[in-house]
Amino acid sequence: MRFLDVYVDDETFEREPVKMVDVRNIVPTQRAVGKDNLDGISNVGNNTGAYLVESNGLFYVIDGDHRIASEIIKGAATIKAFVHTL
Repeated sequence: MRFLDVYVDDETFEREPVKMVDVRNIVPTQRAVGKDNLDGISNVGNNTGAYLVESNGLFYVIDGDHRIASEIIKGAATIKAFVHTL
């Protein structure tokens, strides 16, 4: 099994390409998403600003679990995110 061990600072991540990602290929990395945090997210739109790492066609969430979850709850099939490819 291959483990993901990625460290990229915010500035570097934000130079990565912004891609449209099918939500079916996103792997959440946070165990739970809290309702209080979801309530605080408003009008993110599909450009979540989330940080994802792509490996073998799957996109692992580094930052943005709640923003992505909020868009999925609203019915989004794709989201925009910064994507670092391994």
